[in-house]
Amino acid sequence: VLVNEMTAGQSIQMLTWKLAAPPADLEALRALAQRLGEWPLLLKLAASQLRERMERGDSHSGALSYVNKVLDRRGVVAFDRANPSERGDAVAKTVAASLDLLAAQERTRALELSIFPEDTRISLSAVRALWQLDDFDAEELVQRLDGAAVLDFDLKTGTIRIHDVLQAYLRSQLGDPAPLHARLVPTNPAPGVRVRQDVQVAPPLLH
Repeated sequence: VLVNEMTAGQSIQMLTWKLAAPPADLEALRALAQRLGEWPLLLKLAASQLRERMERGDSHSGALSYVNKVLDRRGVVAFDRANPSERGDAVAKTVAASLDLLAAQERTRALELSIFPEDTRISLSAVRALWQLDDFDAEELVQRLDGAAVLDFDLKTGTIRIHDVLQAYLRSQLGDPAPLHARLVPTNPAPGVRVRQDVQVAPPLLH
């Protein structure tokens, strides 16, 4: 699904909205935005990568160089958003580049979230049940994934949401979802055990 096209100025604003101050080299930012098709989803992922590098002490130019090198490594090139094949390839490679910045366990947890239905707000309690973590650890990890632009965390409602395109990619990378479904909806619950009613899961993929 395509979203409304953004202007060059809006694209730069999205790339820098997480930074304390925008870089002086706007041309480099424009080039990065064009490389990402000026698509908000990919711009948001790149913005998180820029911010993370700068929080670790990198300069504006150094962070930009790093993000471009990551995209080079994944083979992300400028693409036509109107072309479904090029668009899908760019999404897969850009998301993969973002996931590369996470620890292995964080990547695994991100993939696990793909069992939930698309375009749905998921309660933090459901996420805790899926991950089998306590309140504190689950929220800490959710905030980490929110910072990496893998999901959107609404602290007021205690829910998360994943962009449908991003979720489709995560689901394509997930192995057998059956064990994850079983964590939320046991096939044969023990006598007296109440099955959760607040959790929905996406139907399994047919291979």
